[in-house]
Amino acid sequence: MAEWLEVGLTTGLLLFVFVGYFVSAESAWRDLRSMVTDVLRKRARSSAAVPDAPPVEPGAGVAGG
Repeated sequence: MAEWLEVGLTTGLLLFVFVGYFVSAESAWRDLRSMVTDVLRKRARSSAAVPDAPPVEPGAGVAGG
């Protein structure tokens, strides 16, 4: 029976700590959401197509032109 009591107390303590943290730190959800948004923005920016090269003038770089 002591084992069940120990498991129950440990589980209760862990639940209390986690629930207390998330209830008291309501900004944690906003921070997590902004972190995910930033990561998604950076990923979208890095996977965007490379912009086109500027137009080349006719005859530019031709030797003796």
